[in-house]
Amino acid sequence: DKGDPWLATDWAWEDNFRKVTFTLDDRATWADGKPLTADDVAFTFELLKKHPALNGNGIPYDGITVEDKKVVLTFKESQFVNQNKIITTYVVPKHIWEKVENPETWPNRNPVGSGPYKLKTFTPQTTTLTATPSYWKGETKVKELRYTAYNDNSAATTALANGKVEWSFVFMPDYKQLYIAKDPKNHKLW
Repeated sequence: DKGDPWLATDWAWEDNFRKVTFTLDDRATWADGKPLTADDVAFTFELLKKHPALNGNGIPYDGITVEDKKVVLTFKESQFVNQNKIITTYVVPKHIWEKVENPETWPNRNPVGSGPYKLKTFTPQTTTLTATPSYWKGETKVKELRYTAYNDNSAATTALANGKVEWSFVFMPDYKQLYIAKDPKNHKLW
């Protein structure tokens, strides 16, 4: 089961997982309004092939081609164990990254993506994302997401109990008293 496809509407493995062909969604665009094409996808895989520092999964890319708006990757050996890493690769916009002198050290302070959210602010403690107004798959219902890091479970538990955060994975020693009893209608545990 391929689930709900995102950028690729389909992908097919062949030759004992030594070849994969991606069919892209024609509607895809970058947050800056430019179209997201097979050339962007091929460019991304070429970056990973040419720059080992960017290829965190160590995927041994061989051939990377664009054929009739589809991206075809080939490998010298079976990539059965790496198939999920390959199909979940984040794609970068060629029109921006091709101008970068050294992509291994470039800080990319104004990232442009193709997803439902874009970066609003970043600090070591909190990352804030806002909905991309022109998201190509339609309107995003949740308009802003904030991810905050806490120094320890106690600080996170206090923030959760006081309503400063809406969800957490922290351990709470007396969750019924600390959290659920304060607002049983809205406070839940799974």
